[in-house]
Parts: sequence; structure tokens; C-alpha cells
Amino acid sequence: MATTTIPAADERDRTENALEFRRQRRGGLRSILAPLASLRLTVVLFAMGVFIVLVGTLAQAEMGIETVVNEFFRVRPWGPTLGFAWIPLQVFFPAAFFQPQPQVSGGFWFPGGWLIGLFMFANLLSAHAVRFTTQVRGLRLIAGFAVIALGIGVTAAVVASGSGAAGLQATPVVSWLVLWRLFQVHIGLAAAINLGAAVWLALRKGGDRRFAWIAFALAPITVGLAAWALLTPVVGESSMRILWQLIKGSMAGFVLLAGCWIVFRKRAGIVVLHSGVGLLMISELLVGLLAVETRMGLAEGDTKSWADDIRSVELAIVDPSNPEHDVLTRIPASKLKPGTTISHESLPFDVRIDEFFKNADLVGPSAIAKNAATTGSGTAFIAQGKPEVAGASTGGEVDQPAVYATVTSKGGEPLGSYLLSSELAANDYVEGVKVGDVEWQMGLRFVRDYKPYEITLIDVRKDDYVGTDTPRNYSSDIKLVSTELGAEFERHLWMNNPLRFNGETIYQSGYHRDQQGREYTTLQIVRNTGWMLPYVSCMLVWWGMFFQFGVTLLRFVGRRAEAAVVARRTGSAESFEEADGFEAGRLGRALGWAIPLVTVLIFAGYLAGKFMPPRPTPGEPNLAAFGKLPIASHGRVKPIDTLARDALKALSNNRQEFKTGVIERKIGPWEFPEKEPAIRWLLEFIASPKEGADRRVVRIDNDELLSMIELPVDRKDHTYSVAEVAKALPALRARMDQIRSKSARKEALNAADRAAVELQDKFEIIDRLLTAFQPNFDVIRGGVPAIEAYKQDYHFFKNGGVRETQDGEKIDVPSRNPPLAVFYEDTIFNQEEPALQWETLGHAQLIEGLRQFAASQNDSSHEVAAPVAAWTEILDAWEKDDAASFNAAVKRYENSLKADPPTNYDAGKVAFEAYFNHAAPFYYLMIPYVAAALLAACSWLGLTRPLNRAAFWLICLTFALHTLALIGRIYISGRPPVTNLYSSAIFIGWAAVAFGIALECVFRLGFGNVMAGVIGFGTLLIAHNLSGDGSDTFSVLQAVLDTQFWLATHVVTVTLGYAATYVSGFLGVLYIVLGLATPKLGEMIGQGNRRQSVGQALIRMIYGVLCFAIFFSFVGTVLGGLWADDSWGRFWGWDPKENGALIIVLWNALVLHARWGGLVKDRGLAVLAVAGNIAVSWSWFGTNQLGVGLHAYGEFQGTVIAALVTFVSIQLAIVAAGCLPKAWWMSNRAKAHAA
Repeated sequence: MATTTIPAADERDRTENALEFRRQRRGGLRSILAPLASLRLTVVLFAMGVFIVLVGTLAQAEMGIETVVNEFFRVRPWGPTLGFAWIPLQVFFPAAFFQPQPQVSGGFWFPGGWLIGLFMFANLLSAHAVRFTTQVRGLRLIAGFAVIALGIGVTAAVVASGSGAAGLQATPVVSWLVLWRLFQVHIGLAAAINLGAAVWLALRKGGDRRFAWIAFALAPITVGLAAWALLTPVVGESSMRILWQLIKGSMAGFVLLAGCWIVFRKRAGIVVLHSGVGLLMISELLVGLLAVETRMGLAEGDTKSWADDIRSVELAIVDPSNPEHDVLTRIPASKLKPGTTISHESLPFDVRIDEFFKNADLVGPSAIAKNAATTGSGTAFIAQGKPEVAGASTGGEVDQPAVYATVTSKGGEPLGSYLLSSELAANDYVEGVKVGDVEWQMGLRFVRDYKPYEITLIDVRKDDYVGTDTPRNYSSDIKLVSTELGAEFERHLWMNNPLRFNGETIYQSGYHRDQQGREYTTLQIVRNTGWMLPYVSCMLVWWGMFFQFGVTLLRFVGRRAEAAVVARRTGSAESFEEADGFEAGRLGRALGWAIPLVTVLIFAGYLAGKFMPPRPTPGEPNLAAFGKLPIASHGRVKPIDTLARDALKALSNNRQEFKTGVIERKIGPWEFPEKEPAIRWLLEFIASPKEGADRRVVRIDNDELLSMIELPVDRKDHTYSVAEVAKALPALRARMDQIRSKSARKEALNAADRAAVELQDKFEIIDRLLTAFQPNFDVIRGGVPAIEAYKQDYHFFKNGGVRETQDGEKIDVPSRNPPLAVFYEDTIFNQEEPALQWETLGHAQLIEGLRQFAASQNDSSHEVAAPVAAWTEILDAWEKDDAASFNAAVKRYENSLKADPPTNYDAGKVAFEAYFNHAAPFYYLMIPYVAAALLAACSWLGLTRPLNRAAFWLICLTFALHTLALIGRIYISGRPPVTNLYSSAIFIGWAAVAFGIALECVFRLGFGNVMAGVIGFGTLLIAHNLSGDGSDTFSVLQAVLDTQFWLATHVVTVTLGYAATYVSGFLGVLYIVLGLATPKLGEMIGQGNRRQSVGQALIRMIYGVLCFAIFFSFVGTVLGGLWADDSWGRFWGWDPKENGALIIVLWNALVLHARWGGLVKDRGLAVLAVAGNIAVSWSWFGTNQLGVGLHAYGEFQGTVIAALVTFVSIQLAIVAAGCLPKAWWMSNRAKAHAA
């Protein structure tokens, strides 16, 4: 029997009242949190973050990195300034950008980094409390929260798993090799499943085509990863260690994502990625509060149980009278203020601080009249204050504080004035203060962090690139002993492969050899218990963004598929091509395919002609074959053709051919002089220096400098011969003396000064070539003294090192990196360890001359070494103009090299590089790119389908060749595609073109073609100009950068972020320009509820690319932090280059949140996207110009700064134009008129 009980009125009322109370309480909480959860506040905080990061970056031009971090970024909200930072106006006028630098006083208060971060964190939590509600109820909700709880537990376990039970870093249960094989299998299966699913979904009738679209879109990524993994047979332990940490982070992210999907459904990705961002914020706070960085210097055989904190000093006073142990009194730097008297009951004397220098040079006492130090070793020096080391020093320089202190007895009697310095303390200078029978020891030293273990340096090694003093790797063999922890073991440390022990990480940081030849290692020791947090954070954000943008992509593809179906049924236009009626007739259809085909064939023929290998002319010297001969230069073995091109580009300002002085042809008033390749000039110069010196290859553009050195000013091409310029060498040296005096006084250099410095650099190239290829036989005639002097000169010419001057001063002489042409064994000057190694041709010929001279003295004969004889034969044949003998000698030498290859010589790579130089693909591909952009732009005026199709086909052809050229660079260098500034320009252009092709495949509006053509051309032009200084575009990497894993992950990913941001910015430029100057944006495409304007379609492109931009830029930036953590223990060091990447991330996040929050509409999104071009350009080029930071590279000054300022000015003008009233926009007026 069923019964129903009707509750009493008072019970029903109580239930309703309880529900109402809960609703009111929830509503009250939301009303309180709503202002903090505002997306408007989010956007404002992002803007403030961009500003404070920019300020902190500019400040590093003058301030030390620690000062900047403490005064701008890690300003504690609970400190005296309540988290606000004082911003001096002077920071906005860095000397690199303003010459002469203005001096500006004043400033203003602004929220510091931690205060902004605190509000960001509160904004994040509030947003989730207010807007993110659960999407399920009942058991599903319980199950979802259970999975989330499991994910939190897995995350905590992953973070805690950084160190194992023995204090060492945890390793997987299987070996690294097995883990790599499992990774290969999984990534291969993923690619196979991806391809199979794409084909199946495409062929399946009645299926949802949007899934096929997505599967095909993901295929290049999965197949590319699989190809990389499968073609890499084994990965080093250091790379696998990082991969294992990321895999563990992925496990945590995947479990959290699954739980969030159950609870929050389609917003699960946002919850997970925000969790990762929050975890990253917590990591930064923990690092700022708890992390300790120290440095330990050890000579071979030394043992230490402490490390120095080089960021702070202490006054250490030691009482050595206790027979069991010394008694140490440590006085922190905060007490060392001028005028302060330090008195303590443990000390029998007082110390008055007379003067304190945060950074000082120690000079001889003759530098000034009076020495303030009256006692101790400080009487031999004078401390002169100087600015703190700016930014994060690339050369390892640190501030060396100094203090003048007067010691008095407790009764006030002076005991002496002392100069105390961290530099003196590092050299074991400790001052003695005698009180009674005890001589106390006193010194200013870096703060010591005593360890529960001791480290002994067994051996340290520095491996250089071939023929240079550029380090490829530092490594140390150490023994660690801890009686307290019961540990004793030996380890081999090298760059990017640290030892994690007992909550600390020990990194190989540096190498040093003193003047006595003793070798030292530098170990960076970092205590950071939360070092795994960024790894987990990175993968949480990865999975969150992947899911969220995947859902967005799925929705977009679905709408496109529905729109295409509607268009087919109704006959409406979905693109400009479909709206064009050009192909209505048979002739139109024929031309619609003929124009693209002819266009592609024309350019294919043009490029094929350029890319054809050079063919030798019968009876002429085979310069192409000679250009393939190997030399070792700038750390790698390469063809001599590369040396010739680089040298000529440096001398003639980016030209790889020289004019012979003969007019080849004349057309009307125009004369076309005959040109010859760089290899001919180099061959002339090294075989017949007098003849080569008459070639006009040195370009000088500054008229003032030309007048000063008395060279003709009226030459149209501004080129001069080496012989002409050599006569001006005395005048140039006098000008250089003036320039050095200016630099010492920190005066700005004018244009003529900079031109003189540039000319001096060109002289250095000329002198280096002559010294490397021309033997100095005068040494033989000078006898033993001359030979001994030459031996030293050649050692420093080739290797550099510490050299003693005639005054007894020891100076560090850098290597001049001469080109080494022969693989040769020197048994005369290198008798201790004779071995085959790369040497200069001039040196080898001199050694052979000495041997022949010695043989003649003994009435015997000497057979010249094969490589020296071969080179001599080649140069003699050239000088005699004997082409047949020249070609035969080159061929014989080439065959001998292949039969017995020297070290680091790969005949295939060297020959391919010589061909690559000749083909110059990145130079010639500029032409089809710009042609494609013009064709696409013209398609908007008429003949839309054939012209746009021609542009697309041409871009696809050019992109294919661009890809092959990139693969060629990878083959030559043996590196991933991006290793320096030059290669980054090439890769950004390649990625932008890929984005353009994808956009054009989807939208077919011509915008992707225009964008691909313009950015492809622009970036290749930038790369061409970057190579104009003659530097090697395949430059070798410094020790810390020599890691394939991080180059293939961080560098590639962050560069893709650069490219995507530029693409969205250029699309924004198109939106503004077309909107202002044409009615194009108002044209309608589509049908029914899918009908939209061209402007709306363009905005969808901008938005979609921005999603890719923030994904790549964020993940790439975090990966860069992980690389830094793995290299020197500092995930985020606020280095200018790091800050530039952070600005891009913050700006992209600002633009997207402004869009999501409705702060900007279509036009606002376009304007903000254009401003993103400025953010990327600042990170890419601007930060380098400051000349500070661990990542500073490509510092050019002058030309680059002018180009950067011009580009930024243009972008700001476009932004301003985009902000003009909509009534002024032609597209808006046309739309209103049509309505």
C-alpha cells in the first residue's frame, strides 16, 4: 500500500527557508567576489604585468639583476612599500637606444610584480568561485570530485617524487633505454591511429566530416613527432631525465583533466590550465622566499663543505685561539653602512664602517694621492667604486663589494684602518687584528652556506670546438661524502646534467684555468624543494589548452562543415572564389586553371635555373671544386667557399660577388660590370696577395671617415681596395685611440666613429686571412729567438690565453679564430703532445720550411707533408694561371681527403654546404613569395579565382622548397632548425607561411596568401640582412646551449609562438587597412544563419591564430624555464630575453581575455593583435640591444635599432589608424549605404 505524507506547514516552511538561506548566502558570496572575478580586472592586471616586466627589463641596462628582481619583481606586499615599486623615469632612456643618453630625474610608484601576481591569483580563484559551476549532479558529481581528488594526489606525488629515498633524484623502474623505446612505440602508434582515423572518417559515408578535418590537421604533428622519435635511435640520459619528468607531469594532468571533464564538461580545459598557472605562481613565490643559490669553486684535488652566496657579503671575524675549533662572528651586509659602529660582546674590539662600495675595482695606490687604509694588505690597493654589474652577466662577472673600516679597542683607541674586499678574500687575503696574545682574523667575504656534505674535485675538463677556444662542454668528476646522511659516491657532471641530492641540485657551471695552469671548476648549488612544480605546471597547462582549444576547433570545424552543406544546397558563396563568376564559361574555366599552372611553371623554371649545380667551364679553373675543400673555422669544418663568402660579405657589406672592373654589357645609359664569386677573390688574395689587394672589395659609406683617411668620397659604389685602405692605417689607428678615450669617458660615438670601428674590424679579417694562409719565412732567417717568439705568437693567435706583457702585466688574450686549412702533425712546436690536428696553412708551411732547412743542414732530404704539398701545388698552379694543373691538384687533394678523412670532416656535408651556398635558396625564394602576395592582392580587384589560385599554388611550391632548404640546414648543422638569430628568421617565416596555407585552405579569401607572401618575404629579407656582417650562419653553440632536446622543444615551440603572434598581427593590419581604405570588409558571404561579412571571417582568423599563439608561446616559455632549471637551477631568472617571452605570453592572454570579456569587439581585437607585433619584435630584437643578460645574442646596435624603431613606429601608426571613428572607415560607410 503506497502512502504519501504531506509535511506539516512549519516543516515545509523550514525547508524552504533553509534553501532560500543557502541561495542568499551563495548569492552574497558571489556578489562579494564578483569584482575580484571580473575579466576587466584580469585585462588590467595583464597590462600592469606587461608594464612592470618591461620596466624591469629596461632597468637591467644599468642595474644588477638582483637589484632589479628585489626592487621591481619580488617586492613583498607585507614590506615597507606594501608591494609597490618605485619606477625611475631614467629607466625609459637606456643608453643603447638614446645617444647621447638624457639624464631624467623623478619617478612614480607602481604595483610590483608580487603585488600584481597576488591580485592575479585572487582574480583566478574568484573567477572559478563565481563563474565555474558544476555541470552534473548526484553520483556523477561525486565520481568527478573523486577523480579530481585522485588527480590532486597524483600531482602531489609527482612533485614529491623529485627525490628518492636516498636523497638522489628518483628514476623510473625501467632503464632509460627501455623508457625511450616505450615512448617510440607509443608515439608511433599514436601517429598510425591518427592517420588511420583520418582516412576512415574521410571515406565513411554519412559521417561527421569535422572529425576527419581535425584528424588530418593533427596528422602532421603526430607524424612529425613519430618520425623524429623513430629516427632517433637513442636519447642521452640527460634528455630522458627531462622527458620522464614531463611524462609524470602529463600523468597528473591527464587524471585532473578526466575529473574536471566529468564535473565541468566543456570548461574542463580552462579549469586544468588555470590550475597549472596557479601552480606556477606558487612556485615563483616559494622560490622567492625559500630558494638559495650558491656557488662552489674547486681546484682539482680540493675539498669543500661550503658554497658562497655571491649575491651578498658578510664581515667575518674569526677567533683562532680555541684549540678545538675557530669561533666565527658573522656580520651581515645590512649592518655595513657608512658611519655605523659594530660592537658585540664576543669581540674585544669595535669596527667602524667608514665607506662601503657595492662594487669596486682594486687599483694601485698611485692612482690617487691618499690611501685610507693604514694597516694590512689593503695598503697595497685603493678601492674605487663602480656601477654594479648590469643585468645577468654573460661573462660570469659578479659585484665585488669593498669596505673601508677602522678598528678600535673597547676604549676607543684606534688599532688601524683596513681595506676589506671580497676580491681580496677570494685570493686568501685575510687581515690580522692583534688584541692581547690573540691575532684575530677579519675579512669581507661572500656569505657562506655550510653543507652537510663535502665535495672533492677529482677532475675537470673543458672541451672546445675544433680550432677555437669556444667551450663545447664543461664536465667534472666529483666525490661527494656525507657522514651525516651516510652517503658516499662519485658522479660525472656536465652541462645540462646536474646531480640532485638531499633537496639540493648541483650543476656544472663553469671552468677556469689560472696563470699557473691549475684547473678549476665552478659548481652552482641550488636549494629549491619545489623544483618539480614547473614541470607539473607545464603539463597541466599543455593538457588544459589542448583540450580547450580542441573543443573550440571542433566547434569551428562543425560550423564550417554545416556552412559548406548549406552553400552547396543554396548555391551561395562561401569565399571570394565562389563569388567570382569568371569561370562561368568554358574559356573562363580553362583560364582559371591555365593562369595558375603557367605561373607555377614560370617560377619553377626560374628557381630550377638558380638551383642547378655549377658546371665547370672547359679550360678554366674549377672554382666550384676548390670551394668544396674543407677548412676548420669558427668551431666547425666547412667548405672554404663558406669562408670566402663570409669574409667578402663582412668586407663589402653583405655582397657575395665582387666587381672585376670590366664592363660586361651596356644597355643605353646603364652599365653592367662583370662580377666574380667570392671564392675567386679569396683564392687570389691567398695565392697572390698583391694582386688580391688591388680588388675593390672594402666598402666604406661614411664620407667623414673617407675624408679623414684621405680616400675618394665620390665613388658611386663606395668600394675600395685593400691596398688603398692599407695606406690609411696610421690615420685609422689615431682615430681608434680617440674612440677608446671616448669609450673610457662613456661618451657617445658618432656615425664616423662607428664607421671607423667597423673598418678596424674589416682590417682584422684581412690580417687574419693573411696570417693564416701566408707563411712567415723571416722566422727561419731570425734563428732561435725569432722561432721562440713566433711559437708564442702563434699559440695566442690560434688558442688565446693569458699572456705576460713586457711590463709584467698578465692579460687575457682571446683567440683570433683563424681558418685552419690543413690536418697536420706539428712535431716541432708541439713536441710534448704531438698529434694530428687542424692548423693554419701558413703555420704548416713554416714548419715544413724549418724541417727542410734542418734537413739541408744535415745533407739529407725531407718530404713535405701531403696536405701541405697539395695546398702548395694548388696555389702555385693558380698563381701561374695553369688551369689544368690547378684542377688536377684540387682533384688529387679531394681524393686524398676522402681516402683518409681528417677529424670532424664529413665530405658529403661539406660538399652539400658548398652547393647550398651556391643555390642560396633563402635569397631566391624571396621573389616568388612577394609575387604570390601581389597576385593575391590583385585577385581582390578582379579575376579572383585564377589569381588567388595562382598565388596559392605558387606559395605551396615556394613553401615546399623553403621546407627542403630548412631540412638542408638541419643536415648541415646536425641541429634542430633554430639555433641563432638568422635561423630564427627563416623558421618564423616558414611557420607563418604554413599558417597562411592552412588559413587559405579553410577560408579561401586570399588573406592567407597575402599574409604568407608578405611575411615569407619579410623574414627572408631579415635573414639576408642578418647574415650581412659575415658571421657564420651555422654558428656553433655555447656549452650550456649544446643540447638537442631543448633546441628541439623549447626553441622550436617558442619560435612557433613568435610566428603565430606575427600572423595574427598581420591579419590585424589587413583588417584595419582594408577597413579604412576599401569596402571589402563589408562584403557578405555564406547563407542563412551562417551568413557573415568578410570582416567577421577575418576576425575569426585572428582569434583562431591567437589561440595557437598563446599555446605555443606559453608552453615554449615554460619549457625555456625548465631548460634554465636544468642548466643552472633557476627556472625564472628575470633575464631580458626571458622577460621578452613573458611579455608575449601576457599580451596574448590580455587580447584573448579582452575578447572573452567583451571589452573589445572586432576592431578592438584587430588593433590589439597589431600591437602584438611590437611585443614580439621587442622580444626578438629589442632585448638583444640592451647588451645584457644570459641570453643576449645578436647585439648589433645602429642599423638594427633604427629598423626596430621604424617598424614599431609603423605598427603604432596602424594602431592609431585602427582607433579612428568607424564613420571614417570605407567598409563601414559601404555597409551602411548597402543597408
